[in-house]
Amino acid sequence: MNQEIEDLQVRLTYQEESLQQFSITVIKQQNEIDIMKLELERLTQRVRELTPSDIDSPDNEPPPPHY
Repeated sequence: MNQEIEDLQVRLTYQEESLQQFSITVIKQQNEIDIMKLELERLTQRVRELTPSDIDSPDNEPPPPHY
């Protein structure tokens, strides 16, 4: 019986350690997601700020060199 209790305590210790590592990983990933969301918002705003004159229409471009 004592050996079974010891085994359970050891298993619990490993599970707690694994859970802690998992939590750290999730926190890091959430931080990365937050950073990427901010960057996406910034880039989206930059695209919205482009005026039509900043983007040349395909009709105004010269033909490719192979023509």
